[in-house]
Amino acid sequence: AVGEQIGHALAPSSQGQAAVGEQIGHALAPSSHVDFPMITDICQRVADHPAEAAEAARLLHIAFADQNGPPQRRLKAITIVHELMHDPQAIAELCGVPGIRDSLWQLQAVRSTGLGDSADEQLRMFATEVEKKCFGSFGDPFAMPEDPFTRPLSSQPLATTPRDELAVPSHPPPPRVRKRDQAMDMFSKIGSVVQANLAAAGAVAQTNLASAQEAAMARLQGGQPNSAEIPRLVPNPIATRPSLDIRIDDMRAGETVHHVVQRAFYLNTKPLCEVQGRLLVTNYRIRFQVPKGTLRAELAWLLEKQVFDVPMGLVEEVKLESRLSEAEVAEWRLRFVTKDFRSLTFLVPEARDLAIVEEAVLALAQPGPAYTSSLFAFRHSRELAATYDTDTGGQQLDGWGLHDTAAEFARMGIDSDSFPWSLCTANCRYALCSSYPGILVQPKATTERDLRVSASFRMFNRLPTMSWCGGNRLGNASLWRCAQTSEGLFGTACPEDERLVASIRHGAAAGQDRELLIMDLRPRASAYANKVGGGGFESYSGCRLLFGGIDAASVVRDAWRLMGQAVSNLCSGEVGSWFRDVA
Repeated sequence: AVGEQIGHALAPSSQGQAAVGEQIGHALAPSSHVDFPMITDICQRVADHPAEAAEAARLLHIAFADQNGPPQRRLKAITIVHELMHDPQAIAELCGVPGIRDSLWQLQAVRSTGLGDSADEQLRMFATEVEKKCFGSFGDPFAMPEDPFTRPLSSQPLATTPRDELAVPSHPPPPRVRKRDQAMDMFSKIGSVVQANLAAAGAVAQTNLASAQEAAMARLQGGQPNSAEIPRLVPNPIATRPSLDIRIDDMRAGETVHHVVQRAFYLNTKPLCEVQGRLLVTNYRIRFQVPKGTLRAELAWLLEKQVFDVPMGLVEEVKLESRLSEAEVAEWRLRFVTKDFRSLTFLVPEARDLAIVEEAVLALAQPGPAYTSSLFAFRHSRELAATYDTDTGGQQLDGWGLHDTAAEFARMGIDSDSFPWSLCTANCRYALCSSYPGILVQPKATTERDLRVSASFRMFNRLPTMSWCGGNRLGNASLWRCAQTSEGLFGTACPEDERLVASIRHGAAAGQDRELLIMDLRPRASAYANKVGGGGFESYSGCRLLFGGIDAASVVRDAWRLMGQAVSNLCSGEVGSWFRDVA
């Protein structure tokens, strides 16, 4: 018998029968209609495969607990959960989902979802029945008392079991009482009992709803926290971090794993599912690893496109989220927002993992000007310095020679005697301008003093310097860059800066009066407004000034994020929001 049971448990699923996660994902899809056969298939799948009950419980909880999600999806999810109440294994798994009781309480108070009063009432009723079935009245301050449909009402003599009261007497009825009259009398008594019990249940529900609303108002007013406290660590770029003996594919020179979350879940929305794996934090990246062979086929592209591999420099924001139930069961979420539109949300088992990961990202990705040497690039460079490139005859690699500024300008012909420009080493130690390279290109006629005065006259010391030159083939046409002037509201002049711009304007045709086109990317109104704060623009002789009309960096950044959100909302095989939100 034991062998037969094991064989039945390990037997593969029938042809064409999908796993419960796929069935639930299909049922919760916007275009899907949940009917009785579909719910029956899901319940039968859970009954035949108890190992999938945990996945079903977690997926359904995610769906009906999402207060910002589509109401139709929440109704579908709670309807499926309500039908699973006949399965003891499903009930046990639902009771173990963190925060599910809080979600049921919130669903019991839902109003005005847009689905109609009938659907809202169904949401509240199903949530109440599911909570009652899973948790009963023990330890629940908002739970209903003993079921009014099964207990006798002391004030109502008709609340006794109808079967006991209306049992057929042992002696024959009087001849004058007809069977029709007996049936009508029986239905009347049953109706009275049901009406009395419904009234009692309604009163209890109203009391519970009022208590829930009072508790919610108390939480909003600071009387009771609705989320667990998230621990925080002060970022320390120079802290000594543990080095774990873990190797990963494509590991960079000098890369070390500092922390690992062994049991983490990636929350995927399209399709709705959870992916179990481990989260690694190195001094170079964040990587989520999935056991081989466990990722669903439709999610294989996540590994192929390296979505789970996030270098520290790409992390734009780390968000920590927590939810605390009345039983002090917390659910910890870690969300990464990247500069290339990725948004990755993970469930982690402990709050300590949130604090460690957040501190590592803040300390290693953006250590600040005082701790620049803590960046991975320096560690990587030191490791490369100890290796040799056999393809170049044993030349030592240090990472800094990958781009040679002097060689790049020499390729443009800058260093030749016939050119009016020359290489300048005034910024070799980045003392002139910290955001410019060590080697600059300036007009040969310009003195170093003029360069320093011009740098002090420009915002952030960003003096005019060459970015590109077309060489003799294009008549020495060139592009230069700089920051705005600091002339201010009163138009303070700087002769040294004017001489530098004049030297650039004359260019190769020295001594000739040629026009210099200056492109100011700001709107004209912003340029004049900046003069109040000490900024300005070039009103020099021989220069034609054009404004680009591009808003401030914050506005451009917000537009970039909105475009990223619109693109991220697109779903394969479904109509997205691209044309509505972007085009």
